[in-house]
Amino acid sequence: MANYRAVANGNWSNLATWQDNSSGSFVASTVLPGASDDVYSNSYQVTIDQNITVASIRNNSTTGIANGSYSGFYITASRTLTFTGLGVYKISPNFGGWWMSLIYITGSNLTLNIIGDITNNNTGNSGALNMSGSNITVNLTGNIITGPWASDQSVVQIAANCTVNHTGNVYGATTSNTSLNGRAIIIANNGFYRDWE
Repeated sequence: MANYRAVANGNWSNLATWQDNSSGSFVASTVLPGASDDVYSNSYQVTIDQNITVASIRNNSTTGIANGSYSGFYITASRTLTFTGLGVYKISPNFGGWWMSLIYITGSNLTLNIIGDITNNNTGNSGALNMSGSNITVNLTGNIITGPWASDQSVVQIAANCTVNHTGNVYGATTSNTSLNGRAIIIANNGFYRDWE
C-alpha cells in the first residue's frame, strides 16, 4: 500500500503525473496507482482517462501533500471507478464553491460507474461529486456519507438532465446547529435521483 500524489496536471494513465511513497519517501512512480493505494490530487487536476481500481481518491492535505481550489479528478468519457477502501473521500478545508469538489464530471453523454462509498467530510461549501456536463448517468453502488458542514454542502450534485442510480445507504449530516445541516444530494433542474434500495 502506498500514497500516490499528482505532481502535474495530466492524465491518470501517464506515469509522469505521479509520485508515490512506497519506498518511504515520495519519488517518481514506476507503476500506476493500484487496488491498495490512496491517491491524492495534491493541488493538481488529473483526468481519469481509464477505468481504475484504487483504495481511495482524496484532495486533503497530509504529510508531503497539499490541497487547493480547482484541484481534483476529472471525468470526460464513460468510466468505471472501483474502490477497495474509503472510496471518494473529500476532507479538504473550505475554499468555497463547486471548485472544491473532488470528482468533476465535465464530459457529456457518458456513463460513470462508481463502486464504493462517497464521503464529503468538508467544513465549507462544496460537493464530492459534481456534474457540470449534460446527459450524464452515474450508477453508484455504495454509501453516500455527509459531514458537519454549512447549509449548501452536498456529497452528490446532480446537474440538469443527469441521472444518478444509487444502490446503498444515505447518511445525513450531524451538527449542533440545526440551521447548518449539509445535504447529501442536490438536484438541479430536471436532474433525477433513483434509489434502488
